[in-house]
Amino acid sequence: MKKFVILYFAPAAEVAQWAKASEEDKQASLKKWMDWKAKYEDNILDLGSPIIPGQKRKANTEWASCSNDVSGFSIVQGESAEEVKSMLDNHPHTASSPTFGIGIYPCASM
Repeated sequence: MKKFVILYFAPAAEVAQWAKASEEDKQASLKKWMDWKAKYEDNILDLGSPIIPGQKRKANTEWASCSNDVSGFSIVQGESAEEVKSMLDNHPHTASSPTFGIGIYPCASM
């Protein structure tokens, strides 16, 4: 099977609002993620986690704060990108907001 990195995208402003959600809403969202994980447990290598704003630099420059729309990641495996795409139909991340997105990135062999 091939390995894929899944990146979850969400506008920073919406992620900040989500942090203020009620505990009940957070638990309901977590349940949807755990249901998705259970459905594809043979394909999920690492469920991943949310990503918070970090730091970046270019060659020979100082580190600087950065934020972007990447809000989390997972690592999965599948026979093809098409198989992985089918796993992401009705995914809990994109069901959360019409502005949330998902990207699929195949890992190259080394």
